[in-house]
Amino acid sequence: MRQPILLTLIFLAATHSIQAQCNPKEYTLILNEANALQEKGQFIEAKNKYEAAKIYACGPKDLDKADKAVDALFEQINRLREQADSIALNAYVNDLAYKSQIALRDGDRTTAYRLAEFAHRYVDDDTPLVTNALVQVLYYNDHPTHPPLLWASNLLGHTARVTCVAFSPDGQRLATGSWDNTAKIWDLASGRALTTLEGHTGSVSSVAFSPDGQSLATGYSDNAKIWDLASGKALTTLEGHTDAVNSVAFSPDGQRLATGSNDNTVKIWDLASGKALTTLKGHSSSVLSVAFSLDGQSLATGSRDNTAKIWDLASGKALTTLKGHSSS
Repeated sequence: MRQPILLTLIFLAATHSIQAQCNPKEYTLILNEANALQEKGQFIEAKNKYEAAKIYACGPKDLDKADKAVDALFEQINRLREQADSIALNAYVNDLAYKSQIALRDGDRTTAYRLAEFAHRYVDDDTPLVTNALVQVLYYNDHPTHPPLLWASNLLGHTARVTCVAFSPDGQRLATGSWDNTAKIWDLASGRALTTLEGHTGSVSSVAFSPDGQSLATGYSDNAKIWDLASGKALTTLEGHTDAVNSVAFSPDGQRLATGSNDNTVKIWDLASGKALTTLKGHSSSVLSVAFSLDGQSLATGSRDNTAKIWDLASGKALTTLKGHSSS
């Protein structure tokens, strides 16, 4: 980031090195143009105009007026961030990011950096496209002969935070689970949602594709569901836990499912019957993660009790307890 900052400082130094040309008429004209741009929501253009007006300032009062106008501009942006109309703000910040990427593609790295830096610093520092635009500029500045970093897809569609993701076995789809009580299946080539799986009564905390990629397991509330992805319908609801299911995993042969729960237990389910084959008890706090061994004979579990365990599924006994972590 040092080189782009250096470019910015050089630009600013060059700007301030221009001697003031006292011209009240030109000063007022440019200031009015800046005000008009600000009213239209063209904030970065307005900021540039306010800075340009300073060249024609006739004294400290004029300079102070322009500085206060810039401060008011940023206050307006901050108010926009706090308002409920986040859609308009999101559109604006994504537009800045898009323009930054276009400028970078056209070889104008200075403009690309200013747009991305403005969007990240003053508008929204938590938007993926803005983060990507800034990373692209910084990366390209250090590696000008390299092609831009790949940014395959920005998957937008959930209405609340996304808590879990999983690639399909063929790598062509992605499953996502969200606090909006849905799971989505995405086509990675187009970035479009193929299916929205609705019917959960709580946030989806875990997703896992079956080995053949035809089914999806989801964990939520005190249940897990198995979905047929061709129809988008739930095939089975696995009921038995007494608290939220945090993690789900298919066995390598696709015939069983492991679920880890906030009730401190793990269950192994027979998917043909929908019945629990085994309940693994031994953790003293929530089970956050489960994973089958490659041969399907053992299961690894991670818990909020700061331990991991390896279980023999034939006997339902813990073979090993791994201790050493100091927090979950």
